[in-house]
Amino acid sequence: MIKIFLVKDNFIPFNLCMLQMYVYYAFISLESYALAILAYDRLIAICFPMRHNSINTMQSMSWIVGVTWFFGLGVILFTTSLMSRLSFCNSVIVFSYFCDYAPVFRLACNDYSMQWASASFLSILILAVPFAFILLSYVSILATVFMMKSLDSRLKALATCVEHIILVAVFYIPILTIFCVGFYLGLIDPDQRVLSLSLASCIPPCVNPLIYSLKTREIKIRVLALRAILHHRLRRSTMSFLRTVFNDSNIIIHPPGFYIIGFETFPFISVYFIFLSFVYVVTVLANCLVIYVICFNRSLHTPKFLAVVNLAVIDVILNTCTIPSMIKIFLVKDNFIPFNLCMLQMYVYYAFGSLESYALAILAYDRLIAICFPMRHNSINTMQSMSWIVGMTWFFGLGVTLFTTSLMSRLSYCNSVIVFSYFCDYAPVFRLACNDYSLQWASVSFLTILILAVPFAYIILSYICILATVFMMKSLDSRLKALATCVEHIILVAVFYIPILTIFCVGFYLDQRVLSLSLASCIPPCVNPLIYSLKTKEIKIRVVALVRKNQRAILHHRLRRSTMSFLRTVFNDSNIIIHPPGFYIIGFENFPFISVYFIFLSFVYVVTVLANCLVIYVICFNRSLHTPKFLAVVNLAVIDVILNTCTIPSMIKIFLVKDNFIPFNLCMLQMYVYYAFISLESYALAILAYDRLIAICFPMRHNSINTMQSMSWIVGVTWFFGLGVTLFTTSLMSRLSYCNSVIVFSYFCDYAPVFRLACNDYSLQWASVSFLSILILAVPFAYIILSYICILATVFMMKSLDSRLKALATCVEHIILVAVFYIPILTIFCVGFYLGLIDPDQRVLSLSLASCIHLVSILSYIL
Repeated sequence: MIKIFLVKDNFIPFNLCMLQMYVYYAFISLESYALAILAYDRLIAICFPMRHNSINTMQSMSWIVGVTWFFGLGVILFTTSLMSRLSFCNSVIVFSYFCDYAPVFRLACNDYSMQWASASFLSILILAVPFAFILLSYVSILATVFMMKSLDSRLKALATCVEHIILVAVFYIPILTIFCVGFYLGLIDPDQRVLSLSLASCIPPCVNPLIYSLKTREIKIRVLALRAILHHRLRRSTMSFLRTVFNDSNIIIHPPGFYIIGFETFPFISVYFIFLSFVYVVTVLANCLVIYVICFNRSLHTPKFLAVVNLAVIDVILNTCTIPSMIKIFLVKDNFIPFNLCMLQMYVYYAFGSLESYALAILAYDRLIAICFPMRHNSINTMQSMSWIVGMTWFFGLGVTLFTTSLMSRLSYCNSVIVFSYFCDYAPVFRLACNDYSLQWASVSFLTILILAVPFAYIILSYICILATVFMMKSLDSRLKALATCVEHIILVAVFYIPILTIFCVGFYLDQRVLSLSLASCIPPCVNPLIYSLKTKEIKIRVVALVRKNQRAILHHRLRRSTMSFLRTVFNDSNIIIHPPGFYIIGFENFPFISVYFIFLSFVYVVTVLANCLVIYVICFNRSLHTPKFLAVVNLAVIDVILNTCTIPSMIKIFLVKDNFIPFNLCMLQMYVYYAFISLESYALAILAYDRLIAICFPMRHNSINTMQSMSWIVGVTWFFGLGVTLFTTSLMSRLSYCNSVIVFSYFCDYAPVFRLACNDYSLQWASVSFLSILILAVPFAYIILSYICILATVFMMKSLDSRLKALATCVEHIILVAVFYIPILTIFCVGFYLGLIDPDQRVLSLSLASCIHLVSILSYIL
């Protein structure tokens, strides 16, 4: 990528392209598996602490690493070799930042379905499989941690996982977000997707070693110990040498560096550094936003906003000069700074501190001309004159500070190398010299007058002139209007000057001066852009327009009108079956308080996933629960998670993104998954009824009839049957042409509301959905009813009342599940669908609730 930028040559030979593709995907898969290996290490260390050293040996870890390399390199070699079977005659332009698999095979002019299938399968192998293993590992780890009695042992165990969790988040979250949001939902522009993918693939290898060096205790201790030993020896020998040389001659010698100890005695310093991190992030983001808005809006290319851009650039550099070094001291526990870097930091800080002060004076000049000379404002304060003023302040500020800082090189520092400040401050540094520093004292006093007193005096005089002009105005409205344009500038001046002048005049000798000065220098660059974005009308309007900019709705609206017109024309002229680009889900558009409902749905989804995963974990990792009954319970839990994942995230996406469009293929997929797993849910309840029937009606033969093998067969048959029947039923939807409308009045791509949009005969689809309803609802429900009739008959034949109650007690949770699942659905279909007594809006809400409250299924077993 750097070669393309520097040499301006974006050509890559074919063989080199294939090599690059192979190496990239091979090592991205190894990266994914490496994170899974680290998760395995944490799993063994926490879940099996007594056997950790015998299980996780160097030999076993070497085998695991070797197998992942062999597997990753081999699979990618096969996948990449498939590219050689294609003929590339469509184009030779690859729209990506490297020879990416999918953008390359799309250039082929022969069939690339095999390559597409291999890419999809590869994504599952290198991303989904390791990520699933990592999630399961942490489920096991959390379960083990919560079983610990001591809070300290819990925290200690979880603390060993922090760096790995950060690595997993940095690697997987951006990639999964880009693929899910951008690739499948189409919400990311192709240009943005290329940039996002390049960042997502380049950043993790950069931050991984930093995270381990900063967070892994063993590495950090050894790095700091080595550095401390070197610094200590260097410091002793250097200071001894300096004193000897300085006493014997006039040679000026500088130490290797200084130690910044301004924050060593402050309590709760970690909270302050977290605050500084927040301040720095806000400074950079807010100032960059202001610069972007002004630069890319021609209406803001005025002298005033040139001065605002000048202030924003200065703010970013000023905070970048000090805050990262303070955070480094806190994180790495290394307060040493080399001499040359110390001089550079001193120069940059005072240079841009002076430019900050002069930038506020320039804004005061802009207000002075605008209010005192309104008729001549455009002729006096032009872009050319403002550019000259800004350029002169930069030349003057950088030049004066360069001269002042260069005087520090004339000093010999042999008294100490400890600087009591939060950065390489001018006065605390020159006081460490063992020769005369009166010239430096005079220069810093003169510099203070130049960078603080002169601009502040000019600002005061400007506002005296402005107030005199304002009070000469006859109209109260014109006075208020003139003063209102100065509000944001007055706030900036107050935020910058008042703290600094107060600290210098009142608190010069206080210990808190270091903390106060650090706040006084770091806060103004953070709040300046916020004040301008919130108080300046022009910037505020454009920032809001930028945030709300969404061309997707307009594109969908135009696409919808043109597509439907085209479909009607084609369908009236021929028998061609044509599908629209997608549908609009509008089931919740008319509901009041819909935000409350979506918050409730988010809670339901989180509880569903966590509770079901907890049940799956408990059953899988406890051998005493490896029975046919709990195999059926695991089956139900897996179905519940997939069923709610099919609908709730899409509903939440509609609410958050305000985008209710769903592509046609994704709509068919959602329809298939929903009905497939709703049928499996129904059959899972029937399987649990079968388990209760055998246990109560045939107690002596229960273990021989209901074995793990037979239960596995039953579960497998229901999955094969449910997935197969639903696949056939859903495939019938592809035989319809949808030209009546693309608006689906439901909370997802529901079968009946979708086929009613077709403009050809859908009687076959109607018959199939009716038959499907009987298969997935009526048949399992009838079996459950018959099972309980047999169970009740057996129970009433028991002689003892206790045995009757005991037998019925084992059925309570299953009866609750059946009631929660069947009663709402049957009520809605019978009362609402056939009798028409339920309003369509209420039916959508009721159905969404009836299909989403699967957390009750699992909570019944937990309780």
